[in-house]
Amino acid sequence: GRLTQKHGLMFADTNAALERLSPHGIIGHELIYDNVHPTVGAQQVITDEILHTLAHHNWLASEENWDWKALEEAREDPAGDEWKVDGNLNAYRYILSGLYLWENQYYQEAVVDLEKGLELMPTFLDSYVFLGDAYFHLGKKEKAREAFQRLAAKDSKLLQFLLNKYPEANLSYLQVA
Repeated sequence: GRLTQKHGLMFADTNAALERLSPHGIIGHELIYDNVHPTVGAQQVITDEILHTLAHHNWLASEENWDWKALEEAREDPAGDEWKVDGNLNAYRYILSGLYLWENQYYQEAVVDLEKGLELMPTFLDSYVFLGDAYFHLGKKEKAREAFQRLAAKDSKLLQFLLNKYPEANLSYLQVA
């Protein structure tokens, strides 16, 4: 309260909005894919909370002039393809979980999630670098080489970009290439 008043800011309590929709007020997998990425539905809740805050402060138009019904009608159909990632929204959850596990050196678990994510969303090519590095750390050098080679065959520039960005993965790559 005081901080927003002191600096003339608005505060949209998106966390509270998500907690209201969560069982027992605990935000979980139904709204968050991994430790930081909201689902599409959660992003809609966050957007709604921001819009209501703007309306409450009469920022763009007075609150009574906001046409909430038109907004509801203009929303995308949550069952539509736009809300899915290659036809399967769960794929993104697996990819993000796999990346989180890889970053925290839970390589066996990362392999499981990255493989499942690539099965559901083979176009998420970045996954191959993390998969290759995870396999390397598990002592599965041939599987690591295959993962890196899959990305090299599909997009060699992306492979080089990611190897430069993630030096630890580059070390693995150099040992199996």
